[in-house]
Amino acid sequence: YIELPCYFAWQAAAMTYPDLKFVIIPRPISRDFVAIQVPNSASSMQGRASFPAAWRGLQKGALQAACGEPSAEFCHATGFMLVAHDREALIRLIKRAV
Repeated sequence: YIELPCYFAWQAAAMTYPDLKFVIIPRPISRDFVAIQVPNSASSMQGRASFPAAWRGLQKGALQAACGEPSAEFCHATGFMLVAHDREALIRLIKRAV
């Protein structure tokens, strides 16, 4: 994974690093962090890694129970994105996903 200081168009640059699976981006307004999978290619909806099927589509309490991280807030139904309030918790979740 790589952490960006803020959101900007990162996809093209990220695809030049074949081992890169996720990008972490802070979200200052909501005061949380989002991890987004790196796509296989510019035209692909498939990513290099996804969050576990057991977490997908869950929010707040249900997600926290499933993944064991009290900071987890939301996992997209396709597993391409996960949001957490705590940066370190998000990193732990990424490591478990890959």
